[in-house]
Amino acid sequence: MRAVAIGLLCLGVLGGSILSAQSYRCDWGVNGIGGGEMSGAGYRCGATAGQTAVGMMTGTDYLVLIGFWQGDYQTGIRDEEHGPAVGPLLTRLEAVLPNPFRSGTVVRYVLGAEELVSVTVHDLTGRQVRRLVSGQQLPGRYTVRWQGEDDMGRLLGNGIYFCRFAAGETRSTRKLILAR
Repeated sequence: MRAVAIGLLCLGVLGGSILSAQSYRCDWGVNGIGGGEMSGAGYRCGATAGQTAVGMMTGTDYLVLIGFWQGDYQTGIRDEEHGPAVGPLLTRLEAVLPNPFRSGTVVRYVLGAEELVSVTVHDLTGRQVRRLVSGQQLPGRYTVRWQGEDDMGRLLGNGIYFCRFAAGETRSTRKLILAR
């Protein structure tokens, strides 16, 4: 019963405050039979169990994962979407979630036109430690997962890192906190 209450509270928080204030996208979802875990500020909320599928609901400043949880992994999530989009898209870096993170985080961005894209991760000194994306990409929505490793595949230490996004004339930076 407590798990159901937590799940309903989570849905109320996410559905009532975030979704009504922003536009959102929900590709699909399924019903679960209970669950647990809840957090604050950045809204880490894993409130379901018994689902056989995982989906994403996204907005400008949030990412909600819906489905069966397996640690920090996202089973069944498409890594990349591209191609012609319905309606105009604005090139931008979206939320990088979860943040803080233990084993991995998802960088989401949108391209409004075909552009040369660079997504890199830098340490506090400004040194590039990981190149996630480099190349020409079509308009659309994209995701890339960073698991806290450098370009050689070595795990990086706890600390603050910066995700830099560059596409055409658009430049954005997000602070990331790695806390293993």
